[in-house]
Amino acid sequence: MNIFNRVFALLSILMTPICAGSAVDQSEPSTVTLGCSVPRGSLIHIGVERLYRAAFHNMGVQLTLIPMPNLREQAALVAGEIDGVCGRVKKFDHLSNQNSLQRISVAVAFSEVSSFSLTQRNSLMDRGQRLNVGYNLGELSVQRILPVLRHHRLKPAPTAEKAAQWLKNQTIDSYVGDDLHFDSAWHAISDGQELHREVVYTDDYFMFLKKKFSQKFVERLLVSLKQQIELNGGALSFRDVLAGNPVLVEYRHTERVAD
Repeated sequence: MNIFNRVFALLSILMTPICAGSAVDQSEPSTVTLGCSVPRGSLIHIGVERLYRAAFHNMGVQLTLIPMPNLREQAALVAGEIDGVCGRVKKFDHLSNQNSLQRISVAVAFSEVSSFSLTQRNSLMDRGQRLNVGYNLGELSVQRILPVLRHHRLKPAPTAEKAAQWLKNQTIDSYVGDDLHFDSAWHAISDGQELHREVVYTDDYFMFLKKKFSQKFVERLLVSLKQQIELNGGALSFRDVLAGNPVLVEYRHTERVAD
């Protein structure tokens, strides 16, 4: 073998691992783009973005969050414009197969639906009672719990202010709806009278990613996201954030990290 052939053979050996290592692995992306229906600039958006950016940064991945409404998210997923969505409830699972999505199984935020009554005896979870229950007609989370309350007499309230007046006049025994809005409406007319509050429903919010990402990538993301949530004290509470407190709150139950 002449000197030129030897040099060529040596270069071929040296270059082989370099070429193999330079192949682009589509399952380990350098960037991820998520649609986000949470209004940009809101405290809940700031909190979620902070969690996600830290989690992806620790993986060496650059995150882009694009604000868009839910329907626009759907169209963007189908068109391949985004890689996933920043926060949907677990019940979004039944739609995920249509868009080839997978849920990243750690809750990043949660919202609660509460009932308010003048006495602790009026518990909505007591199936031995049949109460007059007002509810927020336009709130999606409340709509999800209505089937559980069907043994009560349900009365839709056009506004939280109207519901507060009903409760004060005892036209209804309990009200189910948005905590903060009703709190404000009640305190405006209640002369300081406190209400009994009972959490009756909790919605957890998750990131959804397209299934084009490898299981290895998803597992790394799950670990990184859990670490950030633990470092920050827990999942975001919509109630605390909307009240003007951007601090993350602790998990209410150990099983909040979903299966």
